[in-house]
Amino acid sequence: MQKLKFLRFSKENIALFLAVYLGFFLNLSVYIGRYGTQNTNNPLIEALYILGEIAVNIAFTFFLLRLLSFFGSLFFKIVASFILVVSVCASYYISFYDVVIGYGIIISTLTTDTDLSKELVSPNVIIWIIGLSILPLALIWLGKKPEKNLTTQQKKKIWIKNTVKMLVIALAVFAYLKTLDSKQKAYEIKNNLDLPSYSGGLSYAYLPTNWIIPLFQYAITQYDDTFNNQNIFNPADHFTYEPSKANEDVYVVFIIGETARWDHMGLLGYERQTNPLLSQEKNLVAFKGISCDTATKLSLKCMFVRENGTESNDQRTLKENNIFSVLSQLGMSSELFSMQSELWFYNKLDLNNYAMKEMMTAKNSNFGKELDDTLLITETANTVAQHPKGNHLVILHTKGSHFMYSQRYPESFKKYQPECLNVDDECTKEQLVNAYDNSILYTDYFIDGILDTLRDKKAIVFYTSDHGESISEKGGLHGTPKEIAPPEQFKVPFLVWMSDSYLAESENKKLFDNLKRNQDAERTFYHHNIFDSMLGCLGYSSSDGGINNQNNLCFSDIPSNQE
Repeated sequence: MQKLKFLRFSKENIALFLAVYLGFFLNLSVYIGRYGTQNTNNPLIEALYILGEIAVNIAFTFFLLRLLSFFGSLFFKIVASFILVVSVCASYYISFYDVVIGYGIIISTLTTDTDLSKELVSPNVIIWIIGLSILPLALIWLGKKPEKNLTTQQKKKIWIKNTVKMLVIALAVFAYLKTLDSKQKAYEIKNNLDLPSYSGGLSYAYLPTNWIIPLFQYAITQYDDTFNNQNIFNPADHFTYEPSKANEDVYVVFIIGETARWDHMGLLGYERQTNPLLSQEKNLVAFKGISCDTATKLSLKCMFVRENGTESNDQRTLKENNIFSVLSQLGMSSELFSMQSELWFYNKLDLNNYAMKEMMTAKNSNFGKELDDTLLITETANTVAQHPKGNHLVILHTKGSHFMYSQRYPESFKKYQPECLNVDDECTKEQLVNAYDNSILYTDYFIDGILDTLRDKKAIVFYTSDHGESISEKGGLHGTPKEIAPPEQFKVPFLVWMSDSYLAESENKKLFDNLKRNQDAERTFYHHNIFDSMLGCLGYSSSDGGINNQNNLCFSDIPSNQE
């Protein structure tokens, strides 16, 4: 042991070494990949960005490790070792497979199906982990023991000194990220862009935060499932759902729109043709609809459960489980990709994986790109390719037509002019409507892009928005209490598209014909139709009341010869 005295560092020095090791060395491939992604056209400025990211990553990691040391030596050694080994393991897949660590990776790693996890552990991985962990682990466990003969006054001085250091580091990291976020925000306003959060992108790009954050997400989900969902009625436990054998290999995509109104869609009678592509789709049915509420968080609660699946109170307290969770329990794999950040909602869907905008844009190929719903087209194509046998659900949560409207579409979609370009501009209602209609035009392009990824598959696509929008000279407005909200805040479209392969099955063709009859009868869509309609349009049946055909738009008692 005497020969190992050179390893006996204090906890502070060990934390500093680990911070450099984790924050710089293990992230080296990411730093190299990110160089050239800032679009500055100046190599020096580009290098300064990377140096800043290195510094803030090391500083934050040091802050985290020093915080752990406040809870005692043994606690520090155990948790620091865990962080080290997990980070080394993650660095292998980041370096050689360009993996972005997220919720899906975490939940897959922690799955009870250990056979699948074992398949990813090769001799190279083991050698990598041992080779890169052994020296840091030795430093952690052979570190100096805290001095025992210190007086209370000396301990107090040391504690104050360490606390001040921690606060300075925390403030420095916060100031750096706040400055870069503010600078990016100013750039967005000046150029009328919508870019991913700079600090959010960093948190998913680098070790160790890129796996610690989704680990906390997973822990929150498990806590929520254990303690907060005990009184939630679960239809999958109380009803029998018989699947259609014809649709065992189907792909289901549900697109959650944002603030899109049916009365601004050319597909549904608007005077402007804001849906030139979707209007040409022969396998598409469209309904005029009414949302269950006027704000995103409230609508997300009530739109995917059965009728009366939430309380009628202002907060829309959940009483029942949602359709996505039910489909998961019925054996369908599922992934969600979101341009928003409604984490509380995603945690209730029983997903195999989800990725929010910060995670998607943490990839070197996407870093610095404008936040655009069309990023979801690539994610859809990738997840479909990764599930060649189908029986797979994809949920896409879009930015859609969220105010500021002009930030939702590129230059080439500025069809209606003049448009409102800045939240601080004094815009007329005409300018706001023009920008809003341009966003609907781009949504048309986006949805058609999703359909293009599925045309050669057995697939069904659903689309609706969470709520409508009031448009006035003061800008876009929604979220008015539902009791007094104007009608336009409830106006939402509902679209259903089925691929040729899906319609090749005779029973699915009958379901589509029922949709058409309901459309031709100008039936109004309500958000509570989603639960029963998704099951119905997928060919599920329930002999004990699990599907309410009164809310199932793929059911119709209208005679087929009615005009």
